[in-house]
Amino acid sequence: MDWQLINTAPKDGTICRVKCVHRGSIIKDGRAYFGDLTIDYDAHGIVAGLADARHTYDGIWIDEDGHLFPQPTHWMPL
Repeated sequence: MDWQLINTAPKDGTICRVKCVHRGSIIKDGRAYFGDLTIDYDAHGIVAGLADARHTYDGIWIDEDGHLFPQPTHWMPL
């Protein structure tokens, strides 16, 4: 199957192959899913001591390692 525009991708947590293209260059290509992610920065010692050290991202692309995936532009099923 060929690459499709990201707005047609499944948003139900299905892992698929996605890529982010900017000005004709692939910025990132990999496996990811669309979902919600909460990052507890204190747990990683990044911003210890701050009152609000947790951030929740609703409805974003997340790679297989649990990191934010730069806004993908295309997708294809695995």
